[in-house]
Amino acid sequence: MSIPVELVVEILAKLPVKSLMRFKSVSKSLHSIITDSEFVKLHSGPGRLLLVTSASKFQSITCEVLWGNSSGNHIIQNLDHPWDGDLEYYHDFYVHGSCNGLICLDIHERLNFYGLCNRRDLYLWNPTTNDFKALPTTSDISIMFNNVGFGYDNSIDDYKVVVIDRSTCELKRTRYIMIFTLKTNSWRRKEIQDVKCSRIQSGKGILCNGALHWTSHSETHGDIVLAFNLAMEEIAELPQPDTNSRLDDIAASDGKICLFYLLPREWRVEIWIMKEYGVKASYTKLTTETRDVTFGPLRSLSENGGAAAISSGGKLMKYSLEKAILYDSLYYEIITYNESLVPLNPIDQVG
Repeated sequence: MSIPVELVVEILAKLPVKSLMRFKSVSKSLHSIITDSEFVKLHSGPGRLLLVTSASKFQSITCEVLWGNSSGNHIIQNLDHPWDGDLEYYHDFYVHGSCNGLICLDIHERLNFYGLCNRRDLYLWNPTTNDFKALPTTSDISIMFNNVGFGYDNSIDDYKVVVIDRSTCELKRTRYIMIFTLKTNSWRRKEIQDVKCSRIQSGKGILCNGALHWTSHSETHGDIVLAFNLAMEEIAELPQPDTNSRLDDIAASDGKICLFYLLPREWRVEIWIMKEYGVKASYTKLTTETRDVTFGPLRSLSENGGAAAISSGGKLMKYSLEKAILYDSLYYEIITYNESLVPLNPIDQVG
């Protein structure tokens, strides 16, 4: 007696990605189910925190453990990655964002004596399946780019990488952004209008509600939150809560924008969450906390108000209302992602 396909799909959807990768080679029927675009969208593994070590290695820990009572040291996993053999040429990794299990990062040579690097390449990578893709280069992006966002455009069922080059926010230059789409494997230039910022402060574009977000500053308009809608490909200003504090950082938690403000003349931080996207009146202040002077950017926020950060000494810190926990290894990048089957091979591309 054969098992109904619907039941097979239901069972497979509950399995981890690693198991599904093995089952793909068991039979043609299982391969067909597991690589089907609708199944790929349906399947989503547990949330994890990607850690980039000071030795250009990748590690991972489940968010469930990070926000639990365990120290988590015994289940921080070392991740294989495609660039192990190239580290003599590519020395540093910089992670720009994650979406549906895919990571956007660049690999570049360390700065030379003159403060410059000669090579810098953008990649997409699925750390669960270890699939990766090198993005084509373009002369429209300078080697010193630092404002990059990555997300999914639901209107065309495709992934986009967005680069806001330095020249975009310098008032005397032409303003444009570069957009890469995965299915076309190409870049295009998009002119933008009425951008108030003079400089973007947060390099990573924070993905939330179908838009990428950066903190910015203008001498005439003060602190600004920029939102780039991935479907409309337009930039707008996101409202902020009424506070006299200085905008310091931005994150996303459970599909909601979180803003971090430093209080004037104090080393304390206000954490605000926007309950309804785009509605100023929906901001709620979660807490006002003393922020340890060793804290770096707060990149991950839990539902109970805890945050993950990198200390000035390179330690992963789990920060909560009660205490901060230091982990043993040294890190300089952290980002959240979900285990997924999303492919980067054009033949298997979801669509």
